[in-house]
Amino acid sequence: QPGIWAAGDAAQSTDFVTGTSRPVALAGPANRAGRLIADDICGLRPRNIPATLGTAIIRVGSQTLARTGAGRTDLTHAGIPFQAIHIEAANHAGYFPGAKTLRLLALMGDDGRLLGAQISGQAGADTRIDALAAAIRRGAHLNDLIDDDLAYSPLYGQAKDPINLLGMVGENVHTGQLRLWYAEQLDDMATTHFILDVRSRAEYAQIHLRGSLNIPHTEIRTRLDEIRNAAAGRPIAVTCASGKRSYLAHRILAQNGFDSRSLSGGMNLLQDTRPTHPLLIRPQDHS
Repeated sequence: QPGIWAAGDAAQSTDFVTGTSRPVALAGPANRAGRLIADDICGLRPRNIPATLGTAIIRVGSQTLARTGAGRTDLTHAGIPFQAIHIEAANHAGYFPGAKTLRLLALMGDDGRLLGAQISGQAGADTRIDALAAAIRRGAHLNDLIDDDLAYSPLYGQAKDPINLLGMVGENVHTGQLRLWYAEQLDDMATTHFILDVRSRAEYAQIHLRGSLNIPHTEIRTRLDEIRNAAAGRPIAVTCASGKRSYLAHRILAQNGFDSRSLSGGMNLLQDTRPTHPLLIRPQDHS
């Protein structure tokens, strides 16, 4: 109503992605809204307070956690279909000392649009979440991230920045070049699929899924008959540590007529989200 203004942590805001109303207890949106209210009172540049992404960042111990846009629960409650995409990437060039792993999650709509994102890591999460917030605000699809021209030097990033990489993986998923399965589907997948672990033998010895077959990804092409016989007509659920090697294995399998999927986020994410699952075998625990 004219002459009535509201801003701040307890004021109702509109979610940019879902359109739902909720308070957003963040200083940034509150301060920007205050400026708009002042402009409106003074008749300078009247416009409505924009919908917010709720972009936020915190530090927990040595880890930085950041998010922007809608989360899984937001999208589910709003009835918006989405697909989750997980990647791991170093915050800067791996050959430069001090590189740290970033974990990125993107939530992609059926049309390929970026709906939300989350990042965790020890360094570099702040700049990447800002890039993703700007991308959501401009209505970007995940494949638009491929061409984002981001600052690079070995000390600060990679020639293929984690943001670019997220776009590449997102495009692969959206076009069907990459089919995913998820940690929460483990029970069903163990029943209906043949699980192929393409990590090294040493990694497999540390932890693996019960009933899985270990064939390092570099040996897939020469052992296709072995895989076909072991799968016995079942579709194949491929795993690795983070999802990169299982993607490579998935593409080889798909090109040779196999029905396969790659575990999103890999065994690293599966162990974090389902650490006590009975299908996880840790031989060293019994030594």
